[in-house]
Amino acid sequence: MIPLIRVASLAFLIGMLGVLTGPAAAQDDASERVADLSVRIEAATALRDKGKFEQAAEAFAAIVEDAPGSDVARFNLAYCTHMAGQYERAIELHKTAAEFPRVRAVSLYNLACALAMTGRRDEALAALERAVDAGFSEAETARTDSDLDAIREDPRFDAALARIGRSLDKALSFWIGAWDCYSAASGSLVGHNVLEARVAGRVIHEHWTPVGDGPAGESWNYLDPASGSWKQNWVDVRGDVVEFEGRRKEGGMLFEAVRPRPGAKPELVRMFVRPTEGGRVRQTGSRSFDGGDTWEPRYDIVYVPKGEAYEAGGQK
Repeated sequence: MIPLIRVASLAFLIGMLGVLTGPAAAQDDASERVADLSVRIEAATALRDKGKFEQAAEAFAAIVEDAPGSDVARFNLAYCTHMAGQYERAIELHKTAAEFPRVRAVSLYNLACALAMTGRRDEALAALERAVDAGFSEAETARTDSDLDAIREDPRFDAALARIGRSLDKALSFWIGAWDCYSAASGSLVGHNVLEARVAGRVIHEHWTPVGDGPAGESWNYLDPASGSWKQNWVDVRGDVVEFEGRRKEGGMLFEAVRPRPGAKPELVRMFVRPTEGGRVRQTGSRSFDGGDTWEPRYDIVYVPKGEAYEAGGQK
């Protein structure tokens, strides 16, 4: 078992609680709830770190009741229940936590531990394989974790960990998560985006759902070993397909694509995604119709962890 999910800052905590929803008039009350929950989750984490797992589990359970969208609380509830020796209950809690993108890989690993501790070897190995597929990369931890002793001699155990050993490019890991997306200019909600690591963390799958106008769509993002560059293949509900090529820039990723236009110069498209303060992400788009001599902006979006309040103008 490994407790990788900690409360690093209030901004991070707020993003994970998922309680700030509804009309703008309700935001003051919601902010008070977040402040209260931040104190409670820090107190619960302190109990966990002192090894008081039963008390910590009770505290995290109360937080989950008030903030069911908090993956931090759900992860820690499962972890503390496991550490308290309540493996059967922990199994179901690990499964629930694994439904949240940010904690999916580690939750699946902890699920494998709980299943192994209860003698369910085949299920434990399957959970470990799913954890690797979701991006779990702590091979040395898995090799020494006593919770996995029951499956360590199975050939499938080494086969799963062998897939971890290959180098993973984490240049886009900051983008993984469940997000509410706002216009940087107006502060209005423009969509929701969920990005999940797949195929042992080698693919990031994006599922975009707009609010109002604009097509829904999905993309697959991966590092192409042949070219050494990142690729994004985007497909929307209209059937439009865009194939981007990416390169690292200023801690983020600049994607570029060419869209042919019959009888005219191709349209060049740029998309710049990068992390910003407070655990947020900024995505800007632009295009050129003159071969790149001039560019016009298309959008400027701020990604806010799902449920977190957003104040227009508060981003850099």
